Amino acid sequence: MKGVDQRIDATQKLRLSIREWQQDREEEIRDLRSDMASMRAELAAMRSENDVLRRCLSPKDKITAADAVTMLRSVR
Repeated sequence: MKGVDQRIDATQKLRLSIREWQQDREEEIRDLRSDMASMRAELAAMRSENDVLRRCLSPKDKITAADAVTMLRSVR
């Protein structure tokens, strides 16, 4: 019986480590999805700022990067 108990113990340990591994992967996936959502929101904000800047300028305007930054800050 001792040999059987040892095999059951090993099987239980294996199941436990598989369960822990799965939980770790699920947590990593949740973290990555959260990071992706944050990045998408940041990208949307950047696109919005870019659209505002484009509306402020005509193709004939000559503008420096500093002027563009000042314009964006004034819109916020």
